[in-house]
Amino acid sequence: ATMPSVAKLLEEKHLLEQKQAESVEMEMHERNTEVSSDESLISFRSLKHAVMESVGVLEVTIVRSGNLNNTVQCRVVSRDGTATVVEDYGQVDQTIVFGPQATEQKVSVSIVDDDQYEPDEEFYLDLIDASEKSKISTCAKTCTIEIIDDDTPGALSFEYATYTAVESQPYLTGSVLRKNGADGKISVELICVDETAVSGTNYVGDPLVLEFAHHSTEATFSIPLIDTNQDEDFSSMFKLKLENPMGGATLTSKKMAVVNLTNDNELMQTISKLQAIMEARKRMMDPGTSSWSEQFQDAMTISGEIDEVTGEEVRPPMSAYILHFMSIFWKVLFAVVPPTSYYGGWAAFWVAVMMIGLLTAVIGELAAIFGCSIGLEASITAITFVALGTSLPDTFASAQAATAEEYADAAIGNVTGSNAVNVFLGLGLPWMLSSIYWYLQGDSDEFMSGTKGYYLPAGDLSFSVIIFTSLAIMALLTLLIRNFYAEGALGGTAWLRKPSAAFFVCMWLTYVGLASAKIKGWF
Repeated sequence: ATMPSVAKLLEEKHLLEQKQAESVEMEMHERNTEVSSDESLISFRSLKHAVMESVGVLEVTIVRSGNLNNTVQCRVVSRDGTATVVEDYGQVDQTIVFGPQATEQKVSVSIVDDDQYEPDEEFYLDLIDASEKSKISTCAKTCTIEIIDDDTPGALSFEYATYTAVESQPYLTGSVLRKNGADGKISVELICVDETAVSGTNYVGDPLVLEFAHHSTEATFSIPLIDTNQDEDFSSMFKLKLENPMGGATLTSKKMAVVNLTNDNELMQTISKLQAIMEARKRMMDPGTSSWSEQFQDAMTISGEIDEVTGEEVRPPMSAYILHFMSIFWKVLFAVVPPTSYYGGWAAFWVAVMMIGLLTAVIGELAAIFGCSIGLEASITAITFVALGTSLPDTFASAQAATAEEYADAAIGNVTGSNAVNVFLGLGLPWMLSSIYWYLQGDSDEFMSGTKGYYLPAGDLSFSVIIFTSLAIMALLTLLIRNFYAEGALGGTAWLRKPSAAFFVCMWLTYVGLASAKIKGWF
Protein backbone atom coordinates (compact mmCIF):
# COMPACT_ATOMS: atom_id res chain seq x y z
CA ALA A 1 0.00 0.00 0.00
CA THR A 2 1.29 3.43 -0.92
CA MET A 3 0.97 6.37 1.44
CA PRO A 4 -0.60 9.31 -0.44
CA SER A 5 1.69 12.20 -1.18
CA VAL A 6 0.65 15.81 -0.61
CA ALA A 7 -0.12 16.19 -4.31
CA LYS A 8 -2.31 13.08 -4.25
CA LEU A 9 -4.18 14.28 -1.17
CA LEU A 10 -4.77 17.69 -2.76
CA GLU A 11 -6.01 16.03 -5.93
CA GLU A 12 -8.35 13.74 -3.98
CA LYS A 13 -9.57 16.74 -1.96
CA HIS A 14 -10.29 18.68 -5.17
CA LEU A 15 -12.19 15.72 -6.68
CA LEU A 16 -14.10 15.21 -3.44
CA GLU A 17 -15.09 18.88 -3.27
CA GLN A 18 -16.20 18.71 -6.88
CA LYS A 19 -18.31 15.60 -6.19
CA GLN A 20 -19.79 17.21 -3.10
CA ALA A 21 -20.69 20.32 -5.09
CA GLU A 22 -22.40 18.14 -7.68
CA SER A 23 -24.10 16.27 -4.85
CA VAL A 24 -25.41 19.53 -3.39
CA GLU A 25 -26.83 20.52 -6.78
CA MET A 26 -28.53 17.16 -7.18
CA GLU A 27 -29.78 17.31 -3.60
CA MET A 28 -31.30 20.74 -4.21
CA HIS A 29 -32.92 19.34 -7.32
CA GLU A 30 -34.28 16.43 -5.31
CA ARG A 31 -35.52 18.76 -2.62
CA ASN A 32 -37.39 20.83 -5.20
CA THR A 33 -38.80 17.93 -7.20
CA GLU A 34 -38.98 14.68 -5.21
CA VAL A 35 -39.35 15.85 -1.60
CA SER A 36 -42.63 17.38 -0.64
CA SER A 37 -42.93 20.25 1.81
CA ASP A 38 -43.72 17.93 4.73
CA GLU A 39 -40.88 15.46 4.07
CA SER A 40 -37.23 15.34 5.18
CA LEU A 41 -34.21 14.47 3.00
CA ILE A 42 -31.46 12.35 4.64
CA SER A 43 -27.93 12.09 3.20
CA PHE A 44 -24.25 11.74 4.08
CA ARG A 45 -22.38 14.99 4.57
CA SER A 46 -19.21 13.61 2.90
CA LEU A 47 -19.24 10.96 0.20
CA LYS A 48 -15.73 9.68 0.97
CA HIS A 49 -13.36 9.42 3.91
CA ALA A 50 -9.69 8.35 3.76
CA VAL A 51 -8.20 7.34 7.11
CA MET A 52 -5.05 5.70 8.39
CA GLU A 53 -5.44 2.14 9.59
CA SER A 54 -4.41 3.27 13.08
CA VAL A 55 -7.17 5.91 13.42
CA GLY A 56 -9.18 3.66 15.74
CA VAL A 57 -12.65 5.19 15.36
CA LEU A 58 -14.04 7.27 12.49
CA GLU A 59 -17.01 9.58 12.99
CA VAL A 60 -19.29 9.78 9.93
CA THR A 61 -21.87 12.59 9.83
CA ILE A 62 -25.40 12.15 8.46
CA VAL A 63 -27.42 15.30 7.74
CA ARG A 64 -31.11 16.04 7.42
CA SER A 65 -32.75 18.82 5.43
CA GLY A 66 -36.20 19.79 4.30
CA ASN A 67 -39.02 19.63 6.86
CA LEU A 68 -37.50 19.59 10.36
CA ASN A 69 -40.73 19.43 12.40
CA ASN A 70 -41.18 15.65 12.40
CA THR A 71 -39.25 12.81 14.02
CA VAL A 72 -37.75 10.63 11.28
CA GLN A 73 -35.28 7.78 11.15
CA CYS A 74 -33.27 5.52 8.85
CA ARG A 75 -30.75 2.69 9.06
CA VAL A 76 -27.00 2.88 8.40
CA VAL A 77 -25.45 -0.43 7.36
CA SER A 78 -21.94 -1.34 6.29
CA ARG A 79 -21.06 -3.18 3.11
CA ASP A 80 -17.80 -4.92 2.19
CA GLY A 81 -15.64 -3.68 -0.63
CA THR A 82 -12.01 -4.72 -0.81
CA ALA A 83 -12.07 -4.31 2.99
CA THR A 84 -13.98 -6.97 4.91
CA VAL A 85 -15.91 -6.80 8.15
CA VAL A 86 -14.17 -8.06 11.35
CA GLU A 87 -10.78 -8.25 9.62
CA ASP A 88 -10.63 -4.57 8.62
CA TYR A 89 -13.52 -2.75 10.33
CA GLY A 90 -16.36 -3.24 12.79
CA GLN A 91 -19.79 -4.02 11.39
CA VAL A 92 -22.28 -1.15 11.35
CA ASP A 93 -26.04 -1.71 11.52
CA GLN A 94 -27.53 1.22 13.39
CA THR A 95 -30.82 3.10 13.40
CA ILE A 96 -30.40 6.88 13.30
CA VAL A 97 -33.22 8.99 14.78
CA PHE A 98 -33.65 12.69 14.01
CA GLY A 99 -35.86 14.50 16.52
CA PRO A 100 -37.71 17.70 15.70
CA GLN A 101 -35.32 20.44 14.48
CA ALA A 102 -32.35 18.00 14.54
CA THR A 103 -30.20 18.40 11.42
CA GLU A 104 -27.32 15.95 11.91
CA GLN A 105 -26.32 12.71 13.62
CA LYS A 106 -23.02 10.85 13.83
CA VAL A 107 -22.17 7.19 13.39
CA SER A 108 -18.99 5.71 14.86
CA VAL A 109 -17.07 3.23 12.73
CA SER A 110 -14.24 1.23 14.30
CA ILE A 111 -11.17 0.60 12.13
CA VAL A 112 -9.10 -2.51 12.85
CA ASP A 113 -5.35 -1.84 13.11
CA ASP A 114 -3.60 -5.13 12.32
CA ASP A 115 0.08 -5.88 11.78
CA GLN A 116 -0.34 -7.55 8.38
CA TYR A 117 0.71 -5.61 5.27
CA GLU A 118 -2.06 -5.29 2.72
CA PRO A 119 -3.00 -2.89 -0.10
CA ASP A 120 -5.15 0.15 0.62
CA GLU A 121 -8.76 -1.04 0.96
CA GLU A 122 -12.23 0.42 1.09
CA PHE A 123 -15.72 -0.38 2.29
CA TYR A 124 -19.08 1.41 2.19
CA LEU A 125 -21.85 2.73 4.42
CA ASP A 126 -25.37 2.76 2.96
CA LEU A 127 -28.51 4.64 4.08
CA ILE A 128 -31.62 2.45 3.88
CA ASP A 129 -35.16 2.04 5.28
CA ALA A 130 -36.19 5.66 5.64
CA SER A 131 -39.23 6.15 7.86
CA GLU A 132 -42.49 7.81 6.95
CA LYS A 133 -42.25 11.52 6.07
CA SER A 134 -38.59 11.12 4.98
CA LYS A 135 -36.57 10.15 1.93
CA ILE A 136 -32.94 9.15 1.36
CA SER A 137 -30.93 11.21 -1.12
CA THR A 138 -30.23 9.18 -4.27
CA CYS A 139 -26.93 10.98 -4.89
CA ALA A 140 -25.59 10.83 -1.33
CA LYS A 141 -26.86 7.54 0.04
CA THR A 142 -23.48 5.77 -0.02
CA CYS A 143 -20.29 6.82 1.75
CA THR A 144 -16.93 5.29 0.74
CA ILE A 145 -14.33 4.78 3.47
CA GLU A 146 -10.75 4.11 2.34
CA ILE A 147 -8.36 2.49 4.82
CA ILE A 148 -4.72 3.41 4.16
CA ASP A 149 -2.30 0.74 5.31
CA ASP A 150 0.53 1.89 7.57
CA ASP A 151 1.99 -1.35 8.83
CA THR A 152 5.24 -1.45 6.83
CA PRO A 153 8.23 0.89 6.84
CA GLY A 154 7.93 1.24 3.06
CA ALA A 155 10.20 1.20 0.02
CA LEU A 156 12.33 4.19 -1.01
CA SER A 157 13.01 5.57 -4.47
CA PHE A 158 13.96 8.79 -6.23
CA GLU A 159 11.05 10.83 -7.50
CA TYR A 160 12.67 11.07 -10.97
CA ALA A 161 15.25 8.99 -12.77
CA THR A 162 16.89 12.11 -14.25
CA TYR A 163 17.53 15.60 -12.83
CA THR A 164 18.84 18.63 -14.69
CA ALA A 165 20.42 21.79 -13.31
CA VAL A 166 22.37 24.86 -14.41
CA GLU A 167 25.69 25.18 -12.60
CA SER A 168 24.89 28.78 -11.63
CA GLN A 169 22.11 27.43 -9.39
CA PRO A 170 23.20 27.32 -5.76
CA TYR A 171 21.62 23.94 -5.14
CA LEU A 172 20.15 20.92 -6.88
CA THR A 173 17.01 19.91 -5.00
CA GLY A 174 14.98 16.74 -5.29
CA SER A 175 12.88 14.28 -3.34
CA VAL A 176 13.06 10.69 -2.20
CA LEU A 177 9.64 9.04 -1.95
CA ARG A 178 8.46 6.46 0.55
CA LYS A 179 5.93 3.99 -0.85
CA ASN A 180 4.08 0.82 0.18
CA GLY A 181 3.81 1.81 3.85
CA ALA A 182 4.86 4.57 6.25
CA ASP A 183 5.22 2.92 9.64
CA GLY A 184 7.91 4.16 12.02
CA LYS A 185 11.04 6.25 11.62
CA ILE A 186 13.46 5.25 8.87
CA SER A 187 16.54 6.70 7.19
CA VAL A 188 18.65 6.17 4.10
CA GLU A 189 22.04 7.34 2.89
CA LEU A 190 22.35 9.37 -0.30
CA ILE A 191 25.78 9.33 -1.93
CA CYS A 192 27.11 11.01 -5.08
CA VAL A 193 29.10 9.10 -7.70
CA ASP A 194 31.46 11.02 -9.99
CA GLU A 195 31.10 10.64 -13.74
CA THR A 196 32.07 13.53 -16.03
CA ALA A 197 31.19 15.90 -13.17
CA VAL A 198 33.65 15.74 -10.25
CA SER A 199 32.97 16.36 -6.58
CA GLY A 200 34.80 19.44 -5.36
CA THR A 201 34.97 20.90 -8.88
CA ASN A 202 31.38 20.85 -10.10
CA TYR A 203 29.44 20.05 -6.94
CA VAL A 204 29.84 19.24 -3.24
CA GLY A 205 29.41 15.49 -2.96
CA ASP A 206 29.29 14.95 0.80
CA PRO A 207 27.11 11.94 1.79
CA LEU A 208 23.67 12.80 3.13
CA VAL A 209 21.39 10.96 5.54
CA LEU A 210 17.70 11.44 4.79
CA GLU A 211 15.29 10.76 7.64
CA PHE A 212 11.59 9.99 7.46
CA ALA A 213 9.37 10.58 10.48
CA HIS A 214 6.47 8.28 11.34
CA HIS A 215 3.86 8.53 8.55
CA SER A 216 6.18 10.77 6.49
CA THR A 217 6.18 9.85 2.78
CA GLU A 218 8.69 12.28 1.28
CA ALA A 219 12.13 13.68 2.14
CA THR A 220 13.94 16.40 0.20
CA PHE A 221 17.66 16.74 -0.42
CA SER A 222 19.86 19.62 -1.56
CA ILE A 223 23.27 19.24 -3.19
CA PRO A 224 25.41 22.41 -3.46
CA LEU A 225 26.61 23.18 -7.00
CA ILE A 226 29.88 24.95 -7.88
CA ASP A 227 29.85 27.55 -10.65
CA THR A 228 32.97 27.08 -12.78
CA ASN A 229 32.26 30.31 -14.72
CA GLN A 230 33.01 28.73 -18.08
CA ASP A 231 31.99 30.82 -21.08
CA GLU A 232 31.71 28.01 -23.59
CA ASP A 233 28.79 25.62 -23.52
CA PHE A 234 29.37 22.39 -21.67
CA SER A 235 27.46 19.59 -20.00
CA SER A 236 28.52 17.04 -17.40
CA MET A 237 26.82 14.52 -15.20
CA PHE A 238 27.09 12.60 -11.95
CA LYS A 239 24.92 9.99 -10.29
CA LEU A 240 22.92 9.84 -7.07
CA LYS A 241 22.60 6.56 -5.23
CA LEU A 242 20.53 5.39 -2.25
CA GLU A 243 22.26 3.00 0.16
CA ASN A 244 21.91 1.46 3.62
CA PRO A 245 18.20 1.93 4.38
CA MET A 246 17.55 1.73 8.11
CA GLY A 247 14.46 0.96 10.17
CA GLY A 248 13.28 -1.95 8.02
CA ALA A 249 12.84 0.06 4.81
CA THR A 250 13.79 -1.33 1.40
CA LEU A 251 14.91 0.17 -1.92
CA THR A 252 13.03 -0.03 -5.21
CA SER A 253 14.53 -0.29 -8.69
CA LYS A 254 14.69 3.52 -8.82
CA LYS A 255 17.52 3.66 -6.28
CA MET A 256 19.81 5.53 -8.69
CA ALA A 257 19.34 8.81 -10.54
CA VAL A 258 21.37 10.79 -13.05
CA VAL A 259 22.11 14.52 -12.63
CA ASN A 260 22.91 16.54 -15.78
CA LEU A 261 24.77 19.84 -15.28
CA THR A 262 24.99 22.57 -17.91
CA ASN A 263 25.71 26.29 -18.17
CA ASP A 264 23.40 26.81 -21.16
CA ASN A 265 19.90 27.95 -20.16
CA GLU A 266 18.46 27.02 -23.55
CA LEU A 267 19.94 23.54 -23.31
CA MET A 268 18.60 23.32 -19.78
CA GLN A 269 15.09 24.03 -21.04
CA THR A 270 15.47 21.45 -23.80
CA ILE A 271 16.65 18.79 -21.36
CA SER A 272 13.80 19.60 -18.98
CA LYS A 273 11.32 19.23 -21.82
CA LEU A 274 12.85 15.91 -22.85
CA GLN A 275 12.70 14.78 -19.25
CA ALA A 276 8.99 15.65 -19.12
CA ILE A 277 8.42 13.70 -22.35
CA MET A 278 10.30 10.68 -20.98
CA GLU A 279 8.34 10.77 -17.72
CA ALA A 280 5.04 11.05 -19.63
CA ARG A 281 5.99 8.14 -21.88
CA LYS A 282 7.03 6.11 -18.88
CA ARG A 283 3.63 6.68 -17.30
CA MET A 284 1.88 5.66 -20.52
CA MET A 285 4.03 2.55 -21.03
CA ASP A 286 3.96 1.45 -17.39
CA PRO A 287 1.96 -1.83 -17.36
CA GLY A 288 1.47 -1.71 -13.59
CA THR A 289 -1.99 -1.02 -12.19
CA SER A 290 -3.22 -0.48 -8.66
CA SER A 291 -7.00 -1.05 -8.89
CA TRP A 292 -9.68 -2.62 -11.05
CA SER A 293 -11.26 0.79 -11.66
CA GLU A 294 -7.97 2.01 -13.17
CA GLN A 295 -7.84 -1.05 -15.44
CA PHE A 296 -11.42 -0.60 -16.68
CA GLN A 297 -10.77 3.11 -17.27
CA ASP A 298 -7.68 2.23 -19.34
CA ALA A 299 -9.68 -0.37 -21.26
CA MET A 300 -12.38 2.17 -22.14
CA THR A 301 -10.00 5.05 -22.94
CA ILE A 302 -8.15 5.79 -26.16
CA SER A 303 -4.69 7.16 -25.34
CA GLY A 304 -2.75 9.37 -27.71
CA GLU A 305 0.97 9.65 -28.34
CA ILE A 306 3.36 12.14 -26.73
CA ASP A 307 4.36 15.10 -28.92
CA GLU A 308 8.14 15.14 -29.39
CA VAL A 309 8.29 18.95 -29.37
CA THR A 310 5.79 20.07 -26.73
CA GLY A 311 5.73 16.92 -24.59
CA GLU A 312 1.91 17.03 -24.52
CA GLU A 313 -0.45 14.21 -25.38
CA VAL A 314 -1.82 14.61 -28.92
CA ARG A 315 -5.14 13.46 -30.33
CA PRO A 316 -5.04 9.78 -31.40
CA PRO A 317 -5.26 9.08 -35.15
CA MET A 318 -8.36 7.56 -36.74
CA SER A 319 -6.65 4.15 -36.91
CA ALA A 320 -6.35 4.16 -33.11
CA TYR A 321 -10.12 4.67 -32.78
CA ILE A 322 -10.81 1.84 -35.24
CA LEU A 323 -8.48 -0.57 -33.43
CA HIS A 324 -9.92 0.49 -30.09
CA PHE A 325 -13.52 -0.28 -31.05
CA MET A 326 -12.48 -3.54 -32.75
CA SER A 327 -10.67 -4.73 -29.61
CA ILE A 328 -12.78 -3.14 -26.85
CA PHE A 329 -14.43 -6.48 -26.01
CA TRP A 330 -11.06 -8.10 -25.34
CA LYS A 331 -9.80 -5.04 -23.43
CA VAL A 332 -12.79 -5.09 -21.09
CA LEU A 333 -12.63 -8.88 -20.76
CA PHE A 334 -8.99 -8.89 -19.68
CA ALA A 335 -9.52 -5.89 -17.39
CA VAL A 336 -10.92 -8.38 -14.86
CA VAL A 337 -7.37 -9.68 -14.31
CA PRO A 338 -6.31 -8.63 -10.77
CA PRO A 339 -4.16 -5.46 -10.62
CA THR A 340 -0.40 -6.00 -10.55
CA SER A 341 -0.23 -4.43 -7.09
CA TYR A 342 -2.03 -7.43 -5.57
CA TYR A 343 0.19 -10.11 -4.01
CA GLY A 344 3.32 -8.88 -5.73
CA GLY A 345 1.84 -9.39 -9.21
CA TRP A 346 1.35 -13.16 -8.80
CA ALA A 347 -2.44 -12.89 -8.80
CA ALA A 348 -2.33 -11.04 -12.15
CA PHE A 349 0.15 -13.58 -13.55
CA TRP A 350 -1.85 -16.71 -12.74
CA VAL A 351 -5.24 -15.29 -13.71
CA ALA A 352 -3.78 -13.97 -16.99
CA VAL A 353 -2.22 -17.38 -17.75
CA MET A 354 -5.57 -19.09 -17.15
CA MET A 355 -7.45 -16.58 -19.31
CA ILE A 356 -4.89 -16.87 -22.13
CA GLY A 357 -5.18 -20.66 -21.92
CA LEU A 358 -8.97 -20.46 -22.06
CA LEU A 359 -8.84 -18.02 -24.98
CA THR A 360 -6.39 -20.27 -26.83
CA ALA A 361 -8.71 -23.23 -26.30
CA VAL A 362 -11.67 -21.27 -27.67
CA ILE A 363 -9.67 -20.15 -30.72
CA GLY A 364 -8.56 -23.74 -31.31
CA GLU A 365 -12.14 -25.01 -31.15
CA LEU A 366 -13.38 -22.28 -33.50
CA ALA A 367 -10.60 -23.10 -35.96
CA ALA A 368 -11.45 -26.80 -35.79
CA ILE A 369 -15.14 -26.08 -36.40
CA PHE A 370 -14.25 -23.84 -39.35
CA GLY A 371 -12.06 -26.59 -40.89
CA CYS A 372 -14.81 -29.13 -40.42
CA SER A 373 -17.40 -26.84 -42.03
CA ILE A 374 -15.30 -26.47 -45.21
CA GLY A 375 -14.49 -30.19 -45.38
CA LEU A 376 -10.85 -30.26 -44.28
CA GLU A 377 -9.39 -33.25 -42.48
CA ALA A 378 -8.78 -32.71 -38.77
CA SER A 379 -5.00 -33.15 -39.25
CA ILE A 380 -4.83 -30.45 -41.93
CA THR A 381 -6.97 -28.12 -39.81
CA ALA A 382 -4.61 -28.67 -36.88
CA ILE A 383 -1.46 -27.62 -38.79
CA THR A 384 -3.13 -24.63 -40.50
CA PHE A 385 -6.02 -22.81 -38.85
CA VAL A 386 -5.56 -24.10 -35.30
CA ALA A 387 -1.81 -23.52 -35.45
CA LEU A 388 -2.28 -19.99 -36.82
CA GLY A 389 -4.92 -19.12 -34.23
CA THR A 390 -2.85 -20.27 -31.27
CA SER A 391 0.53 -19.01 -32.53
CA LEU A 392 -0.33 -15.51 -33.75
CA PRO A 393 -0.04 -14.04 -30.21
CA ASP A 394 3.54 -15.39 -30.07
CA THR A 395 4.20 -13.89 -33.50
CA PHE A 396 3.11 -10.41 -32.41
CA ALA A 397 5.06 -10.71 -29.16
CA SER A 398 8.23 -11.66 -31.06
CA ALA A 399 7.70 -8.81 -33.54
CA GLN A 400 7.36 -6.31 -30.68
CA ALA A 401 10.46 -7.69 -28.97
CA ALA A 402 12.44 -7.52 -32.22
CA THR A 403 11.63 -3.82 -32.70
CA ALA A 404 11.93 -2.75 -29.06
CA GLU A 405 15.01 -4.67 -27.90
CA GLU A 406 18.63 -3.99 -28.84
CA TYR A 407 19.40 -7.68 -29.32
CA ALA A 408 17.49 -10.54 -30.99
CA ASP A 409 17.62 -12.81 -27.93
CA ALA A 410 14.14 -11.86 -26.67
CA ALA A 411 12.44 -12.30 -30.07
CA ILE A 412 14.07 -15.65 -30.87
CA GLY A 413 13.86 -16.87 -27.27
CA ASN A 414 10.12 -16.15 -27.28
CA VAL A 415 9.63 -18.44 -30.29
CA THR A 416 11.81 -21.28 -29.03
CA GLY A 417 10.39 -20.98 -25.53
CA SER A 418 6.83 -21.04 -26.83
CA ASN A 419 7.52 -24.17 -28.89
CA ALA A 420 9.19 -25.80 -25.90
CA VAL A 421 6.06 -25.17 -23.80
CA ASN A 422 3.81 -26.49 -26.60
CA VAL A 423 5.84 -29.68 -27.10
CA PHE A 424 6.95 -30.57 -23.59
CA LEU A 425 4.10 -29.18 -21.51
CA GLY A 426 1.17 -28.73 -23.91
CA LEU A 427 1.63 -32.25 -25.31
CA GLY A 428 3.25 -34.05 -22.41
CA LEU A 429 0.90 -32.96 -19.61
CA PRO A 430 -2.42 -34.05 -21.24
CA TRP A 431 -0.76 -37.25 -22.49
CA MET A 432 0.42 -38.06 -18.96
CA LEU A 433 -3.03 -37.36 -17.48
CA SER A 434 -4.72 -39.50 -20.16
CA SER A 435 -2.25 -42.33 -19.61
CA ILE A 436 -2.88 -42.30 -15.85
CA TYR A 437 -6.66 -42.16 -16.36
CA TRP A 438 -6.84 -45.03 -18.85
CA TYR A 439 -4.39 -47.10 -16.86
CA LEU A 440 -6.74 -46.88 -13.91
CA GLN A 441 -9.89 -47.39 -16.03
CA GLY A 442 -8.52 -50.00 -18.44
CA ASP A 443 -9.36 -50.59 -22.11
CA SER A 444 -12.84 -51.92 -22.72
CA ASP A 445 -11.54 -54.99 -24.60
CA GLU A 446 -7.73 -54.62 -24.28
CA PHE A 447 -7.47 -55.16 -28.03
CA MET A 448 -4.30 -53.14 -28.59
CA SER A 449 -1.74 -55.13 -26.62
CA GLY A 450 -3.65 -57.21 -24.17
CA THR A 451 -2.77 -54.83 -21.32
CA LYS A 452 -4.43 -51.84 -19.77
CA GLY A 453 -3.27 -48.43 -20.93
CA TYR A 454 -3.74 -45.42 -23.25
CA TYR A 455 -3.07 -45.93 -26.96
CA LEU A 456 -3.33 -43.52 -29.88
CA PRO A 457 -2.09 -44.49 -33.36
CA ALA A 458 0.61 -42.15 -34.70
CA GLY A 459 -0.75 -41.97 -38.25
CA ASP A 460 1.42 -39.65 -40.37
CA LEU A 461 3.14 -38.17 -37.32
CA SER A 462 6.58 -39.52 -38.22
CA PHE A 463 6.59 -37.87 -41.66
CA SER A 464 5.31 -34.58 -40.21
CA VAL A 465 7.96 -34.55 -37.46
CA ILE A 466 10.76 -35.31 -39.96
CA ILE A 467 9.68 -32.43 -42.23
CA PHE A 468 9.31 -30.04 -39.28
CA THR A 469 12.69 -30.99 -37.77
CA SER A 470 14.49 -30.59 -41.12
CA LEU A 471 13.00 -27.17 -41.76
CA ALA A 472 13.66 -26.07 -38.14
CA ILE A 473 17.35 -26.99 -38.55
CA MET A 474 17.45 -24.98 -41.79
CA ALA A 475 15.88 -22.00 -39.99
CA LEU A 476 18.43 -22.11 -37.16
CA LEU A 477 21.31 -22.45 -39.64
CA THR A 478 19.97 -19.41 -41.51
CA LEU A 479 19.98 -17.36 -38.30
CA LEU A 480 23.52 -18.51 -37.45
CA ILE A 481 24.81 -17.67 -40.95
CA ARG A 482 23.16 -14.23 -40.81
CA ASN A 483 24.60 -13.58 -37.37
CA PHE A 484 28.12 -14.60 -38.51
CA TYR A 485 28.26 -12.87 -41.90
CA ALA A 486 25.70 -10.06 -41.57
CA GLU A 487 26.39 -9.36 -37.87
CA GLY A 488 22.72 -9.71 -36.98
CA ALA A 489 20.27 -12.60 -36.68
CA LEU A 490 17.30 -10.33 -37.43
CA GLY A 491 16.74 -7.14 -39.43
CA GLY A 492 19.42 -5.67 -41.63
CA THR A 493 19.18 -3.81 -44.91
CA ALA A 494 16.22 -4.24 -47.26
CA TRP A 495 18.12 -6.61 -49.60
CA LEU A 496 18.88 -8.88 -46.62
CA ARG A 497 15.78 -8.83 -44.44
CA LYS A 498 13.17 -9.15 -47.20
CA PRO A 499 14.66 -12.29 -48.81
CA SER A 500 15.16 -13.76 -45.34
CA ALA A 501 11.52 -13.13 -44.46
CA ALA A 502 10.37 -14.64 -47.77
CA PHE A 503 12.58 -17.70 -47.16
CA PHE A 504 11.04 -18.33 -43.73
CA VAL A 505 7.50 -17.94 -45.11
CA CYS A 506 8.33 -20.39 -47.90
CA MET A 507 9.58 -22.92 -45.34
CA TRP A 508 6.26 -22.70 -43.51
CA LEU A 509 4.31 -23.13 -46.77
CA THR A 510 6.55 -26.09 -47.64
CA TYR A 511 5.81 -27.76 -44.32
CA VAL A 512 2.05 -27.22 -44.65
CA GLY A 513 2.06 -28.37 -48.28
CA LEU A 514 4.08 -31.57 -47.75
CA ALA A 515 2.25 -32.52 -44.55
CA SER A 516 -1.16 -31.91 -46.17
CA ALA A 517 -0.20 -33.92 -49.26
CA LYS A 518 0.84 -36.84 -47.07
CA ILE A 519 -2.44 -36.69 -45.16
CA LYS A 520 -4.39 -36.60 -48.44
CA GLY A 521 -2.45 -39.67 -49.61
CA TRP A 522 -1.04 -38.01 -52.71
CA PHE A 523 2.29 -39.78 -52.16
